[in-house]
Amino acid sequence: MKGLTWRKPVFLLLLVGVLLLGTTACAPEARELAMAWLEDWIEENDTSLARVGAAWAFDLKTGDEEVDAALDAGRAIKAIKEAEDLMAQARQAREEGSIDTAAEKMDQAIKTRPKDWTYHTERMAVAIEQGDAKKAREEHASALDTFADAGKWPRNWEEFKDQEILTLEQTRERAEGSLFFFKSYEQCYDLYNGLRWRYDEICKNDPNNKGACLAAQDYDAKIDQCQIYGPVPQY
Repeated sequence: MKGLTWRKPVFLLLLVGVLLLGTTACAPEARELAMAWLEDWIEENDTSLARVGAAWAFDLKTGDEEVDAALDAGRAIKAIKEAEDLMAQARQAREEGSIDTAAEKMDQAIKTRPKDWTYHTERMAVAIEQGDAKKAREEHASALDTFADAGKWPRNWEEFKDQEILTLEQTRERAEGSLFFFKSYEQCYDLYNGLRWRYDEICKNDPNNKGACLAAQDYDAKIDQCQIYGPVPQY
């Protein structure tokens, strides 16, 4: 199979697929074609399958810019898949009441994809549920930073606010549905104040948004009720 050049774009896609899924995950015909083209490229470039495998496994270069680019793309896709799998496990653990396991899985996902601001937002909510105010504020700050780094600030600020409100509302539903219980005033305050100031900002920017204005008032009242969970901290 000489003259690989004109087939290279397809070959690169197959190479990424083979490395990501393993040859056993491919249909027999596709697997045979991918491996034949891979062997052809190896022969033409005076290299070996072991070298390609080592480049993939140890983040090395093969010397071919296009193949190296395909390997880099494969690594990025692999990282996304691994992180999404970890977040799915974290959400499942949270639903099952294993909040510490959920936090651990989310931390692993964030380590794999530290620039995904939505992960930090979810981790913030889990920290609130754990009663870890310091961690919740750190994750909120990280979410803001990664959102800005992605070039979304301030153009898509509404997207950020909507996601945070959705995440905090889900946490509120868990609290009010007795899926977890407040252990302190500060934990209760962090949740309801987080919702209050987000809705309050919407209300200030759009006084005609009665839903947001009423929600801000409602959560302000709920903050007063947080005293039943413990003394108000004196700073």
